[in-house]
Amino acid sequence: MSLTCKATILIVEDEELLRKSLRNYLEDSGYRIISAENGKKALEQFNNEQIDVVLADLMMPVMGGLDLISELRRIAPSVPIIVISGAGSVQDAVESLRRGAWDYLVKPVLDMSALEHLLDKALETGGLRREIERLKQKLLGSGLQYPEAFASIITRSQAMLSIFGYLEVIAPTAQPILIQGATL
Repeated sequence: MSLTCKATILIVEDEELLRKSLRNYLEDSGYRIISAENGKKALEQFNNEQIDVVLADLMMPVMGGLDLISELRRIAPSVPIIVISGAGSVQDAVESLRRGAWDYLVKPVLDMSALEHLLDKALETGGLRREIERLKQKLLGSGLQYPEAFASIITRSQAMLSIFGYLEVIAPTAQPILIQGATL
């Protein structure tokens, strides 16, 4: 296993051999793996860990994959869920995507490098979703997070205070900005 962890993946699979096989391959690829054999245990793991992506089977005892997808969407809408199922019916695939799964693969997964590529894309998408949500919260939130950064600028103008809020949001990015306007 590499020294740096790419991301944490929750594998939810009732077939122990497949769960261990996925775990071994993905750990060798640099991922941190958490696993569970059903949806109920997966939710417990999810609530106790910082999970970046979920790989889930559909047909499992105690709590199935479709219910798990619905529950995860409710508590963590930005975390991608990839379904890996042997059921292979079109209805299952459509229903899992309708409930919020990011993608659907049919067992057996023969090309593990394709799975790894899919995970990388899901991680990228999940990261973008989290960033968008953070920016929305910042833009819609009230007040400045770092008012001391603007302490030397004296203003009561709502327009300027709004600009300060935008500046805080974009400051961590590498995007250049130009502020123009009339001076008084």
